[in-house]
Amino acid sequence: MSGNKNITLDDPSPLLTYVGKWDGDDHEGDPFIDRYSNSTFHASSTLGDSMKFTFKGNGIWLFGAFRSNHEYYSTSIDGSPKIYNNGNRPVDVFTQVLYSNSTLGQGRHEVVLTNERGYNGTDPGEGYGWLDLDFVIYQTSSSPEGGQTKMGDMIFTTGTPRVQLHL
Repeated sequence: MSGNKNITLDDPSPLLTYVGKWDGDDHEGDPFIDRYSNSTFHASSTLGDSMKFTFKGNGIWLFGAFRSNHEYYSTSIDGSPKIYNNGNRPVDVFTQVLYSNSTLGQGRHEVVLTNERGYNGTDPGEGYGWLDLDFVIYQTSSSPEGGQTKMGDMIFTTGTPRVQLHL
């Protein structure tokens, strides 16, 4: 069988490199922890904190939440100029696409997600300016063949990207 495979990585995956003061451990006080995949997420409220992921594939999707205490973040693929987005919403929403690109050529790519707290001269104030990452899906045509295979913290699927939960 040939074709594209989708690989889901939950936020604690060792394949994701967090730079800065990301918190991925203790979110027990968050009343919405159960809205995140596997009740886990990595969060940052520090300007410049980043997550880097290098993969061999042809598509990438980053998922997180848009919440009332979130603010600006940026994404970049393969060193391209940053794309800025605002993750602030009056009502918290989860399993949101922070970034997607399904037009990459098959090959090695690096995606960078960065906290841009205070972008555009904003001052989010104490307790605000958050960015979180819940999970990543990347697409490749070079992963193991078959309908679905689970290996550690990765799940391989075929077809259109969709949310996969680790059991």
